[in-house]
Amino acid sequence: MSNKWQSQMAQNAATTTGDGTIVQLGDNNSLVVTVYGTSTSFSIIFKAALTNSSDASQWSPIAGIRQDTQTYTSTATVLSTSYVFDVSKWGYFKAQITAISDGNVSVSYNTVMDS
Repeated sequence: MSNKWQSQMAQNAATTTGDGTIVQLGDNNSLVVTVYGTSTSFSIIFKAALTNSSDASQWSPIAGIRQDTQTYTSTATVLSTSYVFDVSKWGYFKAQITAISDGNVSVSYNTVMDS
């Protein structure tokens, strides 16, 4: 079995709140998310949905493993952190910036598909 990786940006030096780029997961089983930038005060909620709906009630917070602490969380408030999510049961994923008061935040995704 080999893994296929696909990388993309979800938030690119964002300075305002918002959903960013929504990732269509397809056959991907895992998602590695990295948060970085210059902001000293921000909050991101990781969310997943079965369909790409504009209806906010269709999106649910999803917990991933924060790599430096090995704890499950559905939020990010610290830069230079990575998270691993099991997305095998979901269709779409987003990193929603809910607050940012200075600087910028970027979020990159690496999807992993087992083959």
